[in-house]
Amino acid sequence: MVDKGDNVSPKKNYPEEKVVDGVTYYFDGWYTNDACMGTKVEFPYTVNGAVRFYAQYVAQRYTLQYDANGGSGTPPQGGQYASGTEVTVASGEGLSKSGYTFKGWNIKADGSGTPYQPGSTLLFTNTDVTLYAMWERDTSDFSVTGIDTTYDGISHEVVLSGILLDGEKWQYKDGDSWIDVPESGLSFTDSVDKTLELRVITNDQNAIWNGTAQVTIAKRELKVHKESSAYYNGETQVMNISEGDLAEGTVASGEKLTVKAGISG
Repeated sequence: MVDKGDNVSPKKNYPEEKVVDGVTYYFDGWYTNDACMGTKVEFPYTVNGAVRFYAQYVAQRYTLQYDANGGSGTPPQGGQYASGTEVTVASGEGLSKSGYTFKGWNIKADGSGTPYQPGSTLLFTNTDVTLYAMWERDTSDFSVTGIDTTYDGISHEVVLSGILLDGEKWQYKDGDSWIDVPESGLSFTDSVDKTLELRVITNDQNAIWNGTAQVTIAKRELKVHKESSAYYNGETQVMNISEGDLAEGTVASGEKLTVKAGISG
């Protein structure tokens, strides 16, 4: 019993924390109502009437935060949650990364941890959580256009389409080896007919895109016949070898036509 006007304090020490059903609770203070609302009691407490003290324990709260992980924009707002709380994972709306597509979240920045998709449920345990945005390279704009023409002595280029990011490059396959496409591009002049394998790789040699291009430069047709006179009309050259076989066909700038003929008699 105490009298009015007496100063009182707790007569024993109470635990600073308790674990109930796997959830850790921490001592938050004393109150004079069972709802533990209002001003906390400070000891020593002066008794002015009948009073009962209530100890409040609150669950440990852990932090959830979102990380754009190299992306641009403001990540979703996180919060603080007690162990055992289920939280709905936020979307990646408002985040972007040039050349990449948002593919969800992961508890590891390198994607090696537990993945979470927007709208899924995250169950809090006794630890803080950071969810990192996962980005996948968008290769939808990559394409190649091959060559389909007849030999004309001019260099023709395989068209490589798509924006390369830092550290990325085009390669083509030559036999069993992959060769870097030169800055000047990938061109062919002589007659050829083959399917060319191409890819885009990153600094760590990972291929992020693979494709093929058909490269066909057909041989130009030449005709062999008999002719009694020679002429050149700007497009067709006829060369007369006395009583021998002659050849005709389109002659490009810088080319020459050689005809071998046997003369009997």
